[in-house]
Amino acid sequence: MAAKVVDVDFLECDSEVDALLQENRLIKDIQPQFNAMLKDDKSFPYLEITTGDDFPGVFVTRKPRLKGTKLYGPFISAAGLRDAMNALQKVFKFRTCEFGHPRG
Repeated sequence: MAAKVVDVDFLECDSEVDALLQENRLIKDIQPQFNAMLKDDKSFPYLEITTGDDFPGVFVTRKPRLKGTKLYGPFISAAGLRDAMNALQKVFKFRTCEFGHPRG
């Protein structure tokens, strides 16, 4: 594969987190020949809040719904996001279960 390299470029990032997010965005935008499908199956989690329900739900997801939600993220660590959600849920008592309609 090294024989196929024509040019090398780089972007400076402030942190490893910024670098991972930038890499993910570039792969999705540019769809390079050898990594167009994120072959390492890397997808980042998002915090999703339903906005069309009487009692909004708060969820961690890697596949956001197409409409009816507010998205925050992406986040680097799903475990860290879940820990934060658990702590916030104790204070704000938001809904974390599906309410009459399954995810899809």
